[in-house]
Amino acid sequence: DRARPIASRGHLFAVQGEDVVALDAATGEVSREFEGAGRARELLSVGDTVIVADEGNVRAFPVDKSEAAWRFEASHPRQMVAGNGLVVFLQGAAPEVWPAGKSEAVALDLRTGRVRCRTDAYPWLGKVSRVVLHGGHLAFEVSSFSDHDAGNALYMVSPDTGRLQWEKSFPPGMNHRRQARAMFIGEELWILRGGKTNTVDPVYVGRAPIE
Repeated sequence: DRARPIASRGHLFAVQGEDVVALDAATGEVSREFEGAGRARELLSVGDTVIVADEGNVRAFPVDKSEAAWRFEASHPRQMVAGNGLVVFLQGAAPEVWPAGKSEAVALDLRTGRVRCRTDAYPWLGKVSRVVLHGGHLAFEVSSFSDHDAGNALYMVSPDTGRLQWEKSFPPGMNHRRQARAMFIGEELWILRGGKTNTVDPVYVGRAPIE
């Protein structure tokens, strides 16, 4: 449940003991400890900012300072992404207890930590397996992680308003642990679809070309 190390601009950001530290990429020496970062579950590096999420907070640290620039109190923040001036994550009920409680999507201003938008209006938020932020496009992936085609979908949401722009259910073009992946190339969104269809009914299982 610890954050994975990330490398960026001459540093390796990692969890060391109970602390989040910046290591010099050339020497491996600790160059900075980020105070009060908590028990980090996720780490991101965006430009000159390090974003740290623990069980109850999201914090932003300037790379060259030990103290947080801002802190946002959150409940079980996860699936965190950042870019285009935003930090986006899910919070609330963990996926393993959905639908016992609601999950919420939150978009914060990267510089100030102020809320740009937030929404818990969509029941599928508790099933999201991955979030993708590309420019002004925000995609939520819901995947079955099984051999079934049902339960795989992409949901495109405006990062500025939190409104659903469009959604698409489709059979991912793979077997076994199938995933609905959002793959951006420039301004285009690509998906891999095909393979077995209607897998819930063995009598009517079909197969679509993978494309």
